Amino acid sequence: MCFQFRRQLAHQWLASESHSVLMCKIVLQSALIFDLEFIGSFDASVRVWDIKSQQRHPIQIFQDAKDSITSIIVSGSEFITGSVDGYVRSYDIRMGQMMEDYFEDPVTSIHLLKDSKTMAVSTLNSTIRLMDRERGEMLQKFTGHRALNYRSRISMSYDEAQVLAGDEDGLLWAWDLESVSTIPFL
Repeated sequence: MCFQFRRQLAHQWLASESHSVLMCKIVLQSALIFDLEFIGSFDASVRVWDIKSQQRHPIQIFQDAKDSITSIIVSGSEFITGSVDGYVRSYDIRMGQMMEDYFEDPVTSIHLLKDSKTMAVSTLNSTIRLMDRERGEMLQKFTGHRALNYRSRISMSYDEAQVLAGDEDGLLWAWDLESVSTIPFL
């Protein structure tokens, strides 16, 4: 169940077992996308719901992924998904286009930086990559943590100077974005 707290409404996606929810993003205000709910699931689909309409069916279903959706980011007129099939897909709603970036291992988490041109991508091979979205180039590579079997979400510090991630051993890791060196915790 996904909730829209601002309007104190609950929108429940009545899912069968084959559509178990993995990710849910609610967009209240954005450049072109608003009052929508994006739900990624084990069935490799992203379903888009209009929260205001109270419909029992999604307004659109995206079925480009070949495996479960693990991450969804909504920014401006686009949404971005990460999937177990190793792809990060960027959907530009305004232009009606989809771009794919392939990583050899399952994508477990994605994080879009404030400039919207740079994205951190975590894969199930204990690697986090900082990617230039326009050129498709890897800017930095962060390793040392253990993420081989379980999903670990990534994030950035408030000033976007550090990449943050947990690992399978229960440790929290932080890397300096520029030097790629690990930052010790006190």
